[in-house]
This record gives sequence, C-alpha cells and structure tokens, in this order.
Amino acid sequence: MKQLFSILFFCISICTYATHIVGGELNYYPLNNNKYRITLKLYIDCYNGQAGAIAQDLYANISVYGKDSNQLLPNLCFAVKRGAPVRVSKTNYNCILLAPNACVDAYYYDTVVSLPYRTQGYILSFQRCCQDRKSTRLNSSHAN
Repeated sequence: MKQLFSILFFCISICTYATHIVGGELNYYPLNNNKYRITLKLYIDCYNGQAGAIAQDLYANISVYGKDSNQLLPNLCFAVKRGAPVRVSKTNYNCILLAPNACVDAYYYDTVVSLPYRTQGYILSFQRCCQDRKSTRLNSSHAN
C-alpha cells in the first residue's frame, strides 16, 4: 500500500516559562478500511519540567493537513488522551549524554482514526512548546 502520510513533528525549543518536553515521536500504522493507528510518544523532564505545563498535556491535539496543499483539514483533526507515564531508565542513543541527575518520563498517546482515502496524502502534525534545554544537551564528542 502506498504511504499516504508524511509525518511532521515540530517542537518549539524557545519558551520562557514551561520547559518540560525533551523529545518525541509521532507514528502511524495502516490498519484496514482507511483506519490508522496513530501513536505519539512524548518524553518529559520529570525533574525540571513544570507540573502545570505537564498537566496541560493531558490531551495531544493532532492536526491533519493536505499533503498537496499544506492546508489544514479541520474536520479531520483530533485530540488524543494520554496514558500514565512510564519512567525511562535507559537510552540507546550513543550521541546523547544525559545529565547525571536527569529524569525522563514517556507519555503515550494512542488512538485509531478513520481518514478518507486521498490520492494526494496527508501530513500529520503535533506542535507544542517547550523543549527542555537542560536535559537535551548533546555532547559534541559523542556526536556522529
């Protein structure tokens, strides 16, 4: 089956107040009859992230755009409620050096949506400020 989506994950890294997101992944999996499982995983700084900012992320708003026009398709957008956090105890990324006292929780947002067949395809997008600069520093000696 031809891929119908392009995934766009964009997180604004400059924010004055809330600094809680350290990364994320947005994926889709085709099922059948124009149904797709959409999974968003957000990584949250559980030491430096503000509790109020983390609480605001109970729902993730996923926007859907036409791939051909880059125009928002508001009737296809949806909100997904998150599950309980899972503490990340180990990473497998050689190029990232976590601070010694880093604490990261993964929040999972998972849903099945029905999107009408579209030859031009879709772009799925999740946007949210604020990336935590304390937990995402790259160690240049480990960068590939």
